[in-house]
Amino acid sequence: PEMYHKEFISSFSKLASVSLVKSLLLTACVCLTACGGSSGSGGNPIDLGNGTQLQVPDLGAVPQGTTASALPSDWWRGAFMQIYVRAYQDSDADGKGDLKGLIQSLDYLQGLGVKGLWLLPITESSDRDHGYAVKNYRAIEADYGSQADFDLLLSEAHKRGMGVIVDFVINHSSNQHPLFLNSSSSTKNAQRNYFIWQNTKPTGWQIYGNDPWYASNWANGFYFAGFTSSMPDFNLRSSDVEIFHHDNLRFWLNRGVDGFRFDAVGNLVENGPSAWESQAENHGVM
Repeated sequence: PEMYHKEFISSFSKLASVSLVKSLLLTACVCLTACGGSSGSGGNPIDLGNGTQLQVPDLGAVPQGTTASALPSDWWRGAFMQIYVRAYQDSDADGKGDLKGLIQSLDYLQGLGVKGLWLLPITESSDRDHGYAVKNYRAIEADYGSQADFDLLLSEAHKRGMGVIVDFVINHSSNQHPLFLNSSSSTKNAQRNYFIWQNTKPTGWQIYGNDPWYASNWANGFYFAGFTSSMPDFNLRSSDVEIFHHDNLRFWLNRGVDGFRFDAVGNLVENGPSAWESQAENHGVM
């Protein structure tokens, strides 16, 4: 703001009265504030209305399907292979593993006696790496292939008596997920309660050596993110979040997924600076 002030004064001081310069500076300050550039006097939160209304592609009811497993009832007692798809088998020589490459390896894995595949996150993510910063819970990461590729993987694995479970990131999302962008944009936003917010920054917190409270880009509060600022924690005390996850679990079950591995289940609910891990409420969530 100081730089803008000096430039305005330099440009207009010879052409306008002092009162006009002050008016222009006030207008510039209002513009900066409206763009999220200020937290207001004394750091008090500013609320500029209902905020953004971005479309959330992985929000909405998913009915229970009728998919039935053709696998033996005890298939899950066999050996599992944990697979990080990006680093496993590359089918198109682009330097990244993909679902088609995994399909090409199924006979080999079957020959090893593998009965189950555990896939690290395969959903669209903002980190483009390990996949735990989810942007869309109902979309396949583009580097891995398409939804049709994943459906074919399920079909081919099941033909070989192999089940497929996928990592489901229940504790947090990406800070680029539209739910969080909406939630972050205003204290009055309809999706505010999907994440954990405080108007003033809590003190005394340290998780894995970091302060887990971060300021909203819109200067309207502080959000909780136990791992990193790019992965804000869901408010798992909210029924809206419970419904959101249930619908997305049904989405994958209806496609034929055989189960899930839930990520970070020791970090689901926090009760304070010294009570943020392995809380009793975590069992209720699960």
